[in-house]
Amino acid sequence: RDKYLTWYLNHPRVQSYLKSVSKGTNLPSITISDMQEIEIPIPSLETQRNVLQLHDLHQQEVAIKRKLEHLRELSLQEQIIN
Repeated sequence: RDKYLTWYLNHPRVQSYLKSVSKGTNLPSITISDMQEIEIPIPSLETQRNVLQLHDLHQQEVAIKRKLEHLRELSLQEQIIN
């Protein structure tokens, strides 16, 4: 459950809201009342697990794509040099 809450609070929509209500520039802060405005849906544990699994798979996909792009660049550089 903690992981689901962390995932939800780090979701771009929630982060956008938090940035919009934060105060301060060097060390932005958020009031308790601003945090209380966030409605956190609590789906079944199975749905929470599924959401987290999809998130993990997406993160793995992003990492694989980055690695593939890096390998393509290396291959291209090698072809240019040789």
